[in-house]
Parts: sequence; structure tokens; C-alpha cells
Amino acid sequence: MADLIQKAKDYFIVAVISERIGKFDVACSNYFKSLAAINDFVLSKKGLVAKDHNERFNLLKEKVKEAFEYAKITIPFDSEIEKYFKK
Repeated sequence: MADLIQKAKDYFIVAVISERIGKFDVACSNYFKSLAAINDFVLSKKGLVAKDHNERFNLLKEKVKEAFEYAKITIPFDSEIEKYFKK
């Protein structure tokens, strides 16, 4: 688990450096990788380990409601989501 924490920090550091030198595509990619490592860490604390990106997506999709509740963020209702399709 410590390696996931280090990986998240490393990606974040590279992202900040990339952003500072104007390499925004690299920064964005590394911020995302940092977030993915944090997600893997959280999943591993629950005893869940993804074998690949597809499985990781499915695990996160199942757990995203818990994350919203933990962060005290209201989950968008279907009616809110439908508004975006009508735009």
C-alpha cells in the first residue's frame, strides 16, 4: 500500500513540475494518474484490487456513491442528468 501512496505523490510532483513549465497535457495526464493511484489505495484498503482498467472502472463505479456520501456531496438525480442530454 505504501507503494500506491508513493506512486500518487510521484505523479503529483511530476504534474506540478509539468504545469509550471507549460506542459499542460503532461500535467493533466499525471494529475489523473495520481488520482487513479489514490483510488487504487482506497480500494485496496477495502480489500478490493483491480486486475485491469475495466475492473478498476467497475469497482469505482460501484463505490462512487459511497465516495459522494463520504464527501457529503449530493448525488445528481436522473432528472439533473437528463438536462445535459437535452442541451
